[in-house]
Amino acid sequence: MLHDEPNPEMTSFVFRKTMMTHLLLWGNAYVQIIRNGSKGEVLGLYPLMPDRMKVDRDDKGQICYEYFVSDSDVRTEKQGIVKLNGSDVLHIPGLGFDGLVGYSPIKEKQIKNASKDKLQYQKYKEILGGNAPKSLAEFVDIKYNKDRWELFRSYAKAVRIGELTPLADFSLYEKIDREIATKLVGKTLKNGYRISGYSKHFISRTIGSAEQKRTGVSADDSVKILEEYDEIKPIRKDKNGNSQRILKKGLGVISINPDTMQLIQVNPHKDKKDR
Repeated sequence: MLHDEPNPEMTSFVFRKTMMTHLLLWGNAYVQIIRNGSKGEVLGLYPLMPDRMKVDRDDKGQICYEYFVSDSDVRTEKQGIVKLNGSDVLHIPGLGFDGLVGYSPIKEKQIKNASKDKLQYQKYKEILGGNAPKSLAEFVDIKYNKDRWELFRSYAKAVRIGELTPLADFSLYEKIDREIATKLVGKTLKNGYRISGYSKHFISRTIGSAEQKRTGVSADDSVKILEEYDEIKPIRKDKNGNSQRILKKGLGVISINPDTMQLIQVNPHKDKKDR
């Protein structure tokens, strides 16, 4: 199975590369083993995020695992702790000190940067107020997760410049990001355009801004605009590159880069402003 295809979504090469990345960054690699319930045959191997795993021993001294399921896991759409038996997890530890888990370079970096992280957390509390992470620990968890940190920084910037309403917290920003990625990316329009991605600006425009007196356009409405558009405007050129507007009257206008197929922004549509 490791040689050919660990699971239907990953080749052996991608799987091994993912495991090596986890091992180098977190000092541990974890794999959930999916078995046939009646025969115990292995059906698939799926990587688990090391930063969400806790390794412990039960009352009988047997190794057990607790995995935090995040609401960013699109398949589950829930949060909570999942307990896994030792037989359900393939654990590859790096160098360690207790025989249970490997040494984490990321955790060591957190310890070294503790003072800087605290100052940075205070800075974001000043920018975001009540929408800042509730604790330093929560902030650190975000900071040392590459994807979430990039998203958090774009969220904070959008709030700071008034592009995004300060009433929107980071959890909403993450939720909208997932909706756009799931519902819009990969969609093919009737003219053959296939959406390849989106800007962080598109997330803010989806939510809206009270400061700019601009309502948002939901991801579901953006789907309708792309599927049922009335018109695609001619390509416009400016200092930021080419753009093209996709119009659905009475619903919204999506701007897209026709060269990269990236979504740029979305706005509610008003007839009197359509030129």
